[in-house]
Amino acid sequence: MSPSIHRLSAIVFTDIVGYTSMMGADEDAALRTLEKNKRIHRKYFEKYQSTYYKQIGDGFLAIFDSVVQAAHACGFIQNACHEANINIRVGIHEGEVIFSDNDVYGDEVNIASRIESAAESGSIYVSENVKRNLDNKTGIFVEFIKEFELKNVRDPLNLYSVKVDIEQIPEVSSSPSHKSSRAKRNRNWLWIVYFIVITGLLLILAINFNLISDWIGGSIKQTEINLTEKSIAVLPFQNFSNDSTMDYLGDGFADHIIGHLSRIPEFRVIARASSFRFRGSDKSIPKIAEELGVQNILEGSFQVNGDHIHLNLNLIHATSGEVLFAEDYDGSLGQLFDLQDEVTRNFTGSFKGTFLKFNESTKKEREIDLQAFKFYQLGQGLLKDNYISRTSLREIRNLHRQASQIDPDWSAPYVGMAESFFLELHYGINKFPKVKDSIEFYVEKAMAINPEQGELYSLLGTISFWEMEFSKAKSQYNIAIEINPNYPFTYYFLGYLLARKGGDLSATIMNIDKAISLDPLNEMFTTIKPLLISMSGQYYKSETMLLEMLEKEPNKNTTLFILGMVYTHMKDYETALETLLKRSVGRNTNWLVAFNYYKTGQKEKAREILEYNLQLPEERATPSSMMAIMYMGFEEYDIAMDYMEKGLESYDFWGLWLEQSWSDPIKDNPRFKKIMEAYYKKINE
Repeated sequence: MSPSIHRLSAIVFTDIVGYTSMMGADEDAALRTLEKNKRIHRKYFEKYQSTYYKQIGDGFLAIFDSVVQAAHACGFIQNACHEANINIRVGIHEGEVIFSDNDVYGDEVNIASRIESAAESGSIYVSENVKRNLDNKTGIFVEFIKEFELKNVRDPLNLYSVKVDIEQIPEVSSSPSHKSSRAKRNRNWLWIVYFIVITGLLLILAINFNLISDWIGGSIKQTEINLTEKSIAVLPFQNFSNDSTMDYLGDGFADHIIGHLSRIPEFRVIARASSFRFRGSDKSIPKIAEELGVQNILEGSFQVNGDHIHLNLNLIHATSGEVLFAEDYDGSLGQLFDLQDEVTRNFTGSFKGTFLKFNESTKKEREIDLQAFKFYQLGQGLLKDNYISRTSLREIRNLHRQASQIDPDWSAPYVGMAESFFLELHYGINKFPKVKDSIEFYVEKAMAINPEQGELYSLLGTISFWEMEFSKAKSQYNIAIEINPNYPFTYYFLGYLLARKGGDLSATIMNIDKAISLDPLNEMFTTIKPLLISMSGQYYKSETMLLEMLEKEPNKNTTLFILGMVYTHMKDYETALETLLKRSVGRNTNWLVAFNYYKTGQKEKAREILEYNLQLPEERATPSSMMAIMYMGFEEYDIAMDYMEKGLESYDFWGLWLEQSWSDPIKDNPRFKKIMEAYYKKINE
C-alpha cells in the first residue's frame, strides 16, 4: 500500500443526465454517447491540468490544484457536451482529499458527489468554498441557489450556480507547441540581440543618472515616505505567475505588512477582511480608497519563475495619484520569509523619522514551513470572509490544523483556531461553555510561542466578557490595544461591554465607530451600530441607517436580520417578516422569523420553527435568551421566563436583548423583574 497524501484540492464530479434511460432505449447509441463524453472530459481535464481523474460509470471524478482551473475546464466541458447533444450536470467542491493507492478518498469527496447529485440538468453547482475563489473572476458568473440538505452530509450547505462564458476564457493547449530547430535558433538570436540592446540602454541610463549605487541586493534603494494622512489599506498582491495556486504567496506578503503596520499607534490600518474584498476588482484606486475611508493605498504584484520570485510594491496617494513609494525585490522561494521580512522592514522602516512611532515586536519566530504557510493563508482567506458558516468553520479549522501539524512551533495557526471558535460563538453556532476551553487552549499555545500579539489579549478579554467579568475584560482589551491598536474586534467588544444597562451610549458608539473605521466592509461591525442605537429606542434612526446600507448591498443577511428586528420593535410585524424572508439563510429556522409568523397570524409556520429549534442537538441549540423571546411572541410567558433563568445560569450575554419591546406585556411581572435584576447585577458587577 502506498503512503497517503493529504492535499487541499478542487473536486469535480460530473454525470450524464438520464443515461440509464438512454441505455434502455438504444444501447449502441448510449455507448457512442459515453465514448464521446469520455473524449470531451479527457481533453479538457488534461488541458486544464487535472492532477487526477477517473471515469465512474457515465460520469467522472477529477481533482484540480486550482478552483479556477476546475471551473474553466468544466465550462468548456459543458459547452462541448451541449454541442454534442450530451446533457451533463456538474458539482464542484474544495476541500482536503487523501491520495492513496491511485485513488482519492475523504469526506470532502463525498460532499462534492452530493453537490453534483443536487445540480439541475445542464448546470454547474458549487459549494461556498468554491464560490469564494470564483468571485470577480473574468468570464465566471456565480448565483446563489439556496441552502441544501444533502444526503450523508451533516450540516446544510449553501449552493451556487456557476456559468462560464468560454468566449472570455482563453483555451490552453494540452502541450507546448513545437517549432522547428531553425525557428528556435532564429528566436534565440533575436532574444540575444534584444538583450544586448536593452542592457546597453540600461548601462547608459545608469551612468547618466548614477543609478548603479541605488541598487542593493537586487532591490531599489529605499527612500523615506512623506505622508500627510495617517491611513492606509494594503490590497492583496496580484499574482502575475501562470499558476493561480500561488495566490497565497501574495496574500501572505500583504498580510505580513498589514500586521506590522497595525502596530503603529498613530496609524489607521484597514483590516484584511475589508481590503482583500477588492481582489481582482476593476475599481479605481480613488474609488477603493473612498470605500475604505483611507488616503493611501499599497498595491503589489509578484511573479514566480521556478524557485525565483519577483515582487513589486507601489504606495499611492489616492487623491492626487502620486506614487509615494515604488520598489522591486527579488529572492528565492527557499528564502521566502527572509524576503518577506526584508520587504516589510524596508516599507515600514520608511515611515520612521516622520510622525510615526513603531512598536516593533521583540519576538521573532523562526523560519516557517512553506506548505504550512500555504494552508494557513488559505484558512485565513475563509476566516476573514464577511460571513462564516458551519461549513466554512470546518474548513478553516482543517486548514489551520494542517498548518500547525506541519509546523507546530508557529503561533499564527493557533491564533486562527482561537478566532474560529470565537466566531462560532458570535454567530450562535455554539454556546460559550462549549467553546471556552478551545479558545483558551489555542491562545495558550500561541502565547507560549509569541506573547506579543494583541489578538491574543483581545481573545482573553472576550472570554472574560462572556463570563461577565467586565473589569478583567476591559483590562485585557487595554493591553490588546497597546500592542495592536488596529485590531477591530477589540473595539467591537469594548463597545459592547459599555452597552450594558446604564452604560454610556456615546462611549459605546465611539468604540464601534473605531471598529468600523478599521474594517469598514465587515457586516458584523457595520450592523452592530444600528442595533445598539435601536436598543436605546431610536428605531427610526436605526431603520434609516440600515436602509442606506441595503441600498448599496441589498442581499446582506445580517443587515436584513437587524432591520427585521427593528421593525419587530416598531411592531410592524408584516414588514419585519417580509424583510427577514429576504435572507438566504434561516428563513425556516430562525427564532425571530417564528416570532413574526406568530404575530401575523401564521401560527402553524411559527410552531414548525419552534419544533425545529427544540430538536436541535445541544451543541447547536439556540441561545436561551432567543428561545425566551420566541416564547414571548407566542405569549407563553412562563416558559419564556424558564428560558431566561437558564440563560442567567449559562452566561448568555444575549440577555441584553430581553428587556426590549417584546417583553412589554411582562415587564411588571414580579418574576420577570427578579430575573432581570439578577441578570443586571451579574453583568454590572
